[in-house]
Amino acid sequence: MIDLRLKVGANAIKDRTARRAVPEKSPVDEFEPIRLKDAVILTAFPTTGSATSIAAQYLVRHLGLPLVGHLRMPDLNGFVNIQAGVVTSVVRVYGGQVACKIGKTCPSLYVVTSDLPLPPKVMDRVASVLIGWAAAGNAHMLLVLEAVGRLPGDDTPDVFAASPDAAQLKAIVKAGIPAMERALIGGIGAQLLLESAQRGMRAASLLVEASRDHPDGRAAAALVEAVALLVPDVQVDARPLQKEAMELERQIRNAQAQAKPPEPEPSAAPSFV
Repeated sequence: MIDLRLKVGANAIKDRTARRAVPEKSPVDEFEPIRLKDAVILTAFPTTGSATSIAAQYLVRHLGLPLVGHLRMPDLNGFVNIQAGVVTSVVRVYGGQVACKIGKTCPSLYVVTSDLPLPPKVMDRVASVLIGWAAAGNAHMLLVLEAVGRLPGDDTPDVFAASPDAAQLKAIVKAGIPAMERALIGGIGAQLLLESAQRGMRAASLLVEASRDHPDGRAAAALVEAVALLVPDVQVDARPLQKEAMELERQIRNAQAQAKPPEPEPSAAPSFV
């Protein structure tokens, strides 16, 4: 099974009064210093096959990204997330400086994620807040992880790119990720992409084809591999996730086979006197 336990930053479990002071109007309550200048910010909210959520959780664990903050808004007060005993908002921020390959300099990498689908009325507000936060911190770009339904019988979770910025899309295609020819996406991912263009914030999306029937670990692994193409100096290895995904799919198939009702036995042919 895929291990969904995530690393919690050392400072996240300290007394809340010890947190670093943040600007009064900042929507992000910081547990540790967040330095967004030139950073890559990945957003991962629930979507088809849970692919984006699984990919985000894997990146957090694999790269050792600590919990550094959460989004505090009145719209989100109805639910909390509990991780290793720590209570936070459902929209959390993980990240910081990441280890790079020898002789390379890496940007900071942050992952903004939620395990809970946001209500439609909240999506617009959260998207606007995240874009403003990224722009105010002079982040390099927002990278929106998304998923679209994979056709039945297709076992290959291909990944495609999209961006409101033609130059940004060209750069991603050059990195080896083809452009999405046609798709419709909704929710916070769509709002992040559209509003970022209006506000001059560089943004793009990676869209993976995912199963609609079960948590798709293979699609998540494909997303992780695509992220690695865009931040090539970061030591990202999707092979362990791929192995976990294959085991998860095997367990799901076995469970489905066991749950399948037996076929009725054919009735005996009628006899007449």
